[in-house]
Amino acid sequence: MNNNLAVGCRTEDRTLRFQLMTDSLGVLLDNDGGRAAILALPWRGGPISDDARQRMTLLVPHIRRAVAIGRMFAAHETKTRELTDTLNHIDDGVLLLAPGGRIVFANHRAEAMLGEGALLRRSGEALRLARADADRSLSKIMRVIEDESEPIGGQGVTISLSDTADRHWVANVLPLRDGERPVAQGPGGPQHHQ
Repeated sequence: MNNNLAVGCRTEDRTLRFQLMTDSLGVLLDNDGGRAAILALPWRGGPISDDARQRMTLLVPHIRRAVAIGRMFAAHETKTRELTDTLNHIDDGVLLLAPGGRIVFANHRAEAMLGEGALLRRSGEALRLARADADRSLSKIMRVIEDESEPIGGQGVTISLSDTADRHWVANVLPLRDGERPVAQGPGGPQHHQ
């Protein structure tokens, strides 16, 4: 029985050329409901050897891991996009700061406020507040949050950005942390929350 399969491909102005495929090896790498990742290798010149099958067996777990990591990054990007969209629909200015006051995110309203420069501005990548006393307070709070030297309550800290009688602007500074963090002091020391 002849298992050869003729597969043709057309070049721009050339006639059909045929490649003889004698075997193929296919591996399901991932199956996620309506999507699947499949690796298929055509083989020419006879049946696939046992040695080639063994090498594929050794290679497939690494490729599956790469596919899983790719899906994890795609899911992370989706969550980031959803969070960004949500924060951009908030009427108040929202900024997310990294250590040193580096701005990692500013929603549309915060970007407008940064552009105006009346209450807050950028200094390189860092946030600076227009009032010197407010800027010093923000720097101190950022150090406390970074060092975890003092507890910052769940309500955060409020900094006054303006002192005009008609409109009083404030910034609410809330610490955001990843992973394990102390949440309460109990009889046996700090209790942690994941």
